[in-house]
This record gives sequence, structure tokens and C-alpha cells, in this order.
Amino acid sequence: MSAPPIVRLPTAALTADCMACHREDYSGGVPIDTPIGNIYSTNITPSTRYGIGNYTEADSKKALRKGRAPNHQIYPAMPYPSYHGLTDDDVSALFAYFQTVPIVDTPLKKTTHLPFPLNIRSLMLAWNVINVPSTENRTGLKKLYDDSCAGCHMQKGDGADGAGYYPPLANNSKMQSKYYIIRVLINGLRGIPSFHSMMNDAQIAAVTQYVHSDLNNFTDTVTTANVAQLRHDFPPSSDPSE
Repeated sequence: MSAPPIVRLPTAALTADCMACHREDYSGGVPIDTPIGNIYSTNITPSTRYGIGNYTEADSKKALRKGRAPNHQIYPAMPYPSYHGLTDDDVSALFAYFQTVPIVDTPLKKTTHLPFPLNIRSLMLAWNVINVPSTENRTGLKKLYDDSCAGCHMQKGDGADGAGYYPPLANNSKMQSKYYIIRVLINGLRGIPSFHSMMNDAQIAAVTQYVHSDLNNFTDTVTTANVAQLRHDFPPSSDPSE
């Protein structure tokens, strides 16, 4: 016989480790140190003014799985990529539990204020494309590839002969090295233009991930840190074939 729902709900909350960042009373305000500055956790009590009292269960599901609050993207200090695998029952249990915790109806003493452009929450969409596994994000990767590369290398990465030779990107052993792909995108190579000034780090990482994984079935994870490091170490004019 399964335990009554009220018994397993606090357990679900503890499993998600909510208290570690949102305090034992879930009032938030805990500073989370990140490379881009302190991000302060939010109030997740049922307060309709300061917490999540206006959330629907569907809102909770989007927040936990995709990092999307009803009105903005959530900074990835909340580890929603790790919660992507929560079942519908898990989400329902967490949602029901947080309707029962005591309301904390006071504003936070400190809130997140990141410098421009990091304060533009829509930039988290590019981060999600790289880090959150979903059909929607795979579509985003493909669109970046189609817009930037498919005109010459074809949508399936088969390459083409025409006004010039455009080598295949699919089933190409050179694409096993994510660093090679990144350097080609930054520096260009033998007729391939440099995307150094046309793409930001997240976009280069996303295209690299698509070529490396979707066109070739290699399994390395490409990060914006990988791109930033190679921008620094191999600025445009370096030959990726070296």
C-alpha cells in the first residue's frame, strides 16, 4: 500500500534539495556564488506577492524542467537541467507540497542585480539550447546550423561541389574534436568564413554541439567556456589545421 500523499510530499521537496538554496522556510535570499556574480534565491512560499502563490502546476513544471517562470527566464543557478527528468508525479507532489508551507510575505533584503548584458534574462535561451535536453532545444540547435552552415554544407551536412568545394560535416572524423570545430568557426578555414564577429560564445557552442553530436554522434559536451578559451588562445588569423 502506498503512503498517503501528505507523507511523501516533504520527502519530494527534500529530494529536490530546495532548502539548500531557499532556506528551511523557503523564504529565499541565499546568495549563490557564480562566475557572473551573486544570484540570490527567491521566495518559493505560497505568497502571491513575493513568492509562487500565483503559479499553476503547469507554471511549476516549466520552472522545474525548462527554467521558465511565467514572466521571465530563470538564471541557471537554479539547477533546472538536473530536474529535467522529474516525472509528472514528482512535479505534482512538489506543487502540492508548496501550497501547504507557511507563507512568508516579506520582500527579500537582497535581490539579483547583474551587470549588462547579463541582466538580460532572454540570453538564458541560448544557454538552455546548450544545456537543457529537450526536443525544443534540439530544434534551436538545428536552426542555428541551418542559418549559418547549411547554405554551403547542406542541411544534412553532406557537403557539396559547385562554385567551390564544401566538405561534408556529417560522418567526418575531424568533427570528433569539438575544439577543431570551434577554431574553424572562430578563424575560418580555406574558404569557410570566420564567425568570430558574427556569433557570440553561446551561438558558436550551439553550432559546434550540433555538428559534433547531431551530425556525427560524438558525445562531448560543448560549453561557452570552451569557446571563450579558444577565442583567447587562438584569435582570428590562427590556422585551425595547425
